[in-house]
Amino acid sequence: MFKAKDAAETDFDELGLVDLGTTSGVAQPRAVYDTDQKRYVVSWKDARGAAKSTTVNDLARTELRTAPFWPLNDGKRSWVVSTGNVGNVCSGAALTVGTPDLSGFAARVSDALPASTLTVSAEIASSLADRLGRIVNTGVTVDPVTVTQRQTSSLSETKAKLSYSDGSTASLAVDWSASDLQRLATAGPGTYTVTGTVRQRQYAEPFAYNRADPTMYRYERNSKAQYLFIATDDTNNNIASQHLPIRVADTIDALADDNGGRSIEVDLLNRNTRGDRTAEGRVIAGCYWGP
Repeated sequence: MFKAKDAAETDFDELGLVDLGTTSGVAQPRAVYDTDQKRYVVSWKDARGAAKSTTVNDLARTELRTAPFWPLNDGKRSWVVSTGNVGNVCSGAALTVGTPDLSGFAARVSDALPASTLTVSAEIASSLADRLGRIVNTGVTVDPVTVTQRQTSSLSETKAKLSYSDGSTASLAVDWSASDLQRLATAGPGTYTVTGTVRQRQYAEPFAYNRADPTMYRYERNSKAQYLFIATDDTNNNIASQHLPIRVADTIDALADDNGGRSIEVDLLNRNTRGDRTAEGRVIAGCYWGP
């Protein structure tokens, strides 16, 4: 929650987070002031899309709460007061204004629009969906290949070209039909069709429980390929993550929890158990997120 410092709304003060009394997720939050009851009606949708709402008497009423490793105010961070200020959570859509009147605000801030609403063209919407939505395969092609009679092994080097909905491309190996290869090996000169399946490895799911923002990197060490896995410890929803978990293995499969990946995890920069220090001798402490 932020509050404008002046009438021009050109700078803001952070009032802090608002605890709405829910653990089921908050999406599309919206607050409207009820002039009759002299309080705010706050509405949102939970992780399942269900409408929820509550009331807040004063969104600018704040208090300082202890926050682990918060660098300001002696480790205390501003929050909007909950006790006696935030009401109970109600199910269903709140009775509120359908379209808020921003004419007064728009007179001071150019191009002001209702919260969570932005009209874009169909072309831009399609581009955003392609770029930020779920990426799907849109095409597979294989270039024609000439092979020497009875020497079909060269097909093992032929890869399929793949195209995706976001405009990206890739190539993957193909597992060719054994029966097609056998027929081709005994065939005379001519043009033949060989079928196959694009090779795509399937890994354990979930791959690493409570490990968010995962990144894998293949590298060589002493002429041997290895895989580095780094992620955010999401055990407590990213709140004051105390360390940075890292795994190293010879295969991607070996990094998965189901294959012992958690047991090989390195507890890097754990401020509680390791106490790693900077060059100046100070303990490295803070919240850690995977790159």
